[in-house]
Amino acid sequence: SGSSMAAAQVSGIAALLVSLDPNLDGRAIHDLLTRTSKAAKGTLQVNAAAAVAALRRAAPSNDD
Repeated sequence: SGSSMAAAQVSGIAALLVSLDPNLDGRAIHDLLTRTSKAAKGTLQVNAAAAVAALRRAAPSNDD
C-alpha cells in the first residue's frame, strides 16, 4: 500500500510512455503524469489512459 505500491505503478506507466515516445525525459514524464493525474485525498492518482491519450494528442501527425 501507499508509496511502495505507487512506485511500481508509476514506473510501469513511465515505461509505457517511453515505449510510445523514446525521446521523453524524466521532466516530460513527470509533467505528463502530473497534468493527467486526479487529485484524491491530498494526493494524486495517476491515470495511465489519460497520460497515453495526452501523449498521442501532443505527437505530430503523419497523416499527409
